[in-house]
Amino acid sequence: MSDEKPDEKERRTQIQDAEEYMVWLAKRGKVQRKKFILKNFQCPGDILMLAACVRDIKIWYPDLEIDVRTSCNEMFDNNPYITKLDPDDPDVHEIDMEYPIIHESNQYMHHHFIHGFHLYFNEKTGYAVKLLHFKPDVHLTEDEKNTPVFDDLPEKFVVINAGGKTDYKTKWWWREAWDEVVSGCPEIPFVQVGKTSADDHKHEVLKSSNSIDKLGQTTLRELMRLIYQSSGTLSVVTSVMHIAAAFDKPATVVAGGHEPWWWEKYPNHSYFHTIGQLKCCKDGGCWGGECKNLDSDDRQKCLKQINPKDVAESIKGWFYEK
Repeated sequence: MSDEKPDEKERRTQIQDAEEYMVWLAKRGKVQRKKFILKNFQCPGDILMLAACVRDIKIWYPDLEIDVRTSCNEMFDNNPYITKLDPDDPDVHEIDMEYPIIHESNQYMHHHFIHGFHLYFNEKTGYAVKLLHFKPDVHLTEDEKNTPVFDDLPEKFVVINAGGKTDYKTKWWWREAWDEVVSGCPEIPFVQVGKTSADDHKHEVLKSSNSIDKLGQTTLRELMRLIYQSSGTLSVVTSVMHIAAAFDKPATVVAGGHEPWWWEKYPNHSYFHTIGQLKCCKDGGCWGGECKNLDSDDRQKCLKQINPKDVAESIKGWFYEK
């Protein structure tokens, strides 16, 4: 009869099962790979999620070598987790990174956008990377942090993105609403940013006297610096809010009913959504490019329910917080 205690026997069985699982993974051609080039050519917000994945891979598995090929490679400048790899090296494995869990985002509240690449990497490699920090990962140099992007800005300001992409007009709030928010915070300077050189974006210059027009005047790297130097951000669901999260900055987000709130919201963000309030977003985000639930003014009913005065009060709350 064995003298082994029940808890010791259970632990030995767990270790044995884990070892057998690792052998099975190795036979499938997984786990033994140590060098990866992760590829994704989507929008900046997607690449910020990939940056979080890279960070957590390296923290969990420091011996792995990770490189990236993306639409925003400058996002990885000064990143300590990146190792330059040669795709022609036979030991290097390239992965086209995806986040298929987005297709279940309305059904599962326990997954945020930031989990997507982690889960996909694990599936493709056999590793077990878990999210360690609930925010994207961006690394600025001390010079980037301390050198103002613009010399004509006040010490405290809010970065505002009041436009959007033309393929997701459901996210667009109208200029009058943005102006009402900004005018409702008369003592707060708002720095308006956004792309103006691309046909796939639309931004209207705000008319409020406390809005500072910097549309089309920043590179992606400069935008990240500007948000770092700001007091926080105001935007729709876009890369601006994700960059703010990377720097632990407060943000006010006008979201409506396009995405489920649990897929996008960060803990320290004020997030205005209408999930569950209309038939079109009753059980989650509509995810539509063109809104099919408009009012008599041809405006999205979900965004019409968001009161600019409430949005302005949200910004005042964190801007003046000591």
